[in-house]
Amino acid sequence: MNQPKFKKLANFTEKMMFPMIFIGPLFSLPQVYNVWFESKDGVSLISWITYFITQIFWLFHAFNLKDKQNIATGTLWLVVEFLISSGSIPRRLRRSFPYASLKLV
Repeated sequence: MNQPKFKKLANFTEKMMFPMIFIGPLFSLPQVYNVWFESKDGVSLISWITYFITQIFWLFHAFNLKDKQNIATGTLWLVVEFLISSGSIPRRLRRSFPYASLKLV
């Protein structure tokens, strides 16, 4: 293997990791908007709750390793997954939750 090419690729990916922390969750914001203000069609509550729960474990793992990049991205994804999963709960069930009248915007 050609070591200089690999080193260039490693340097490039290292520089790109910081923007990637924000890009994934940022591109999920339209889904958050759609779930909360438009339609819940096509959104699986079970899937998003599962993503949320597994993200909690990944976040604990990142804290255990003291990995700042994974802590940052894990936290952002946790917020997005919470917003999508809580937004996909039918309105009739949400009315019985405390603070149900609070608006996000």
